[in-house]
Amino acid sequence: MKERITVPKIKDKIKGARWKLILAATALLAVGVILHPMITIRMAFNGLDFENTIKITYVKYAGEAFVSSIEEQKVLEDQSEVRDFAEAVSKGKMPYGINGEPGSRVVFFHMENGDRINAFIDGDNLGFNYGDIWVETGDLSHRFDIMENQDLVKIKDLTKE
Repeated sequence: MKERITVPKIKDKIKGARWKLILAATALLAVGVILHPMITIRMAFNGLDFENTIKITYVKYAGEAFVSSIEEQKVLEDQSEVRDFAEAVSKGKMPYGINGEPGSRVVFFHMENGDRINAFIDGDNLGFNYGDIWVETGDLSHRFDIMENQDLVKIKDLTKE
């Protein structure tokens, strides 16, 4: 025999469904809050377009990067090595919540169109967008070792007369 549906039973079902809907919406919002930063950071990194890299420059500053004198500068212009380096960086892992420390070492990726992308170096990590996006690249020291040293210009006696 078929059970009869009454108004109180319908109200109970609606109350139960309402709580399920609220719980599902809350869970979906929590997942979105967690995944949003990871997705936006990955999209920003993918937009850097390392395939068009034509030259890579390594710079070691005496103090803070970009505001102190340069101690060492190396350049990599061999296209196969540049391609391998850029590919290793583009395949790097992006650990969530782990940031490196912007230091005195910076690598510049020079693009075909004249743009330049810089990244701080912290051990095996590169920090793009002034340290907002960190990528775990693995050991890159052997890549810096094969780069050619550049002569630096030394300026003496900068005094006002």
